[in-house]
Amino acid sequence: MLPLNLQVAQTRTAAGRSPLLLKTAAWRMDGWSIPADEGDGGDFVLTHWSADALRIWVGDVTGHGAPAARASATVRKVLKPFVREPLSLRSLCRANELVYRALQGERFVAITAMELQPSGNRAIIANAGNPVLLLHRPELRRVERFTSSGMPLGLVSPEEWRPPSFTLTYVNSGDRFACFTDGVADEPGRTGSFGLRRIVRAVLRSGDSMAADVGRRVSAFGVNSADRDDMTFLTITSRRSADQSAAWRGVEATAARL
Repeated sequence: MLPLNLQVAQTRTAAGRSPLLLKTAAWRMDGWSIPADEGDGGDFVLTHWSADALRIWVGDVTGHGAPAARASATVRKVLKPFVREPLSLRSLCRANELVYRALQGERFVAITAMELQPSGNRAIIANAGNPVLLLHRPELRRVERFTSSGMPLGLVSPEEWRPPSFTLTYVNSGDRFACFTDGVADEPGRTGSFGLRRIVRAVLRSGDSMAADVGRRVSAFGVNSADRDDMTFLTITSRRSADQSAAWRGVEATAARL
């Protein structure tokens, strides 16, 4: 496996994709995404920010290689309008219906959808098929988990589909979400897969650059293998200040540079 920083540097930024580094006065998002092969892979990140919310959807299309990349491009086009809307059961059900039609039941998409609000630092979370979403609270020395509670998009017909539950949580300054696709936990090494336990341990021991710290550990653990999957890891950190009057000004966004 190539060193992580080299892999990220070689990852192409496809037209229309959201950046993996985004900063507002209330939140900071950074991370990395590595396809399993030379293509773009099946993982994707969609973001939208406005005066009232930052919305992030992290998706993982089943499989990898060129077929998964083509399906991912189709799914991104379908889901992009929904990321601009408030996160709701109605919009998620409609998104599932359109994804099912677009993929014709041949593939499905695991989704973690988040709506982050600067006022009170509220976070609304819906996890449909992705690994557990972690919330590291450094002051409390605690990691909270938000597990998948519903079906991935496009898995079954809209009539049979079971949506995920929606969870509301409040976030303090310095608290950090860790969102990742299953390729990170499944990364093969000499002693098995990287696993959730190592991810949690890496999150707890990480410094200010959680995504980069976790990435280095994954890179050191992994070996070259045909069983590798696409990998995406995001950190979303609360940057809330005492003065909430300026909580949503000065949005900056650039491509990932880790």
